[in-house]
Amino acid sequence: MSALIKASAAQALRPVRIVTPPPSSPGGGPSEPPSAPDPRDATINRLELALAAMAEEQAEAATAHEQALAAARAEGMRAGAAQSATREADRCAAVEDAIVLAQAAFEARLDALEALAPALASRALGKLVDRIDWHDLVTETVASQVARLRQTVVGVRVAPDLIEPVTARGIANVAVDRGLPDGTAHIVCALGEVDVDVGSAVAALIDRLDDLVVGA
Repeated sequence: MSALIKASAAQALRPVRIVTPPPSSPGGGPSEPPSAPDPRDATINRLELALAAMAEEQAEAATAHEQALAAARAEGMRAGAAQSATREADRCAAVEDAIVLAQAAFEARLDALEALAPALASRALGKLVDRIDWHDLVTETVASQVARLRQTVVGVRVAPDLIEPVTARGIANVAVDRGLPDGTAHIVCALGEVDVDVGSAVAALIDRLDDLVVGA
């Protein structure tokens, strides 16, 4: 009997091991052990980061490309405008040179005509003089002067070769002055005298034209 009591006592004194039951799952059953991380997740993250960096580089490259195109277009426009301005300036310069040459040629022709004009006038006047009836010309001049001076005329003196044509015009107080050269007349007025010498005037004009020809 005592032996049974001792054995029961010894068994009662053994240490008690408390076993904790595993946590139950939300469904009430036992929970599953945590799963290990998937090694593919790290690879996917790296690929995503690489794709984002590539997209950013592509965006920057596209922006740089657009900027380069805009700069090239602006430079092309500036170059085109500069070339156009240069061509316009060259065209204007060519036109100005042509105008200068044309003006020089025109002035040269004017100079030639100016030098030729006195010679032409002298020849024309010389031919005209050869055809002039001096008696008629001087008579007409005397008659016009007498008519212009009217009542102031005192008398008219003419060269011997003019007495007949002058008196034939009905001019009063006409006398022959043998001291006058042929083709000349002298009108005496109350306030002065008028010499009529058309031949000398024409000869002086011819001499002046000849001088201009020589001087040219």
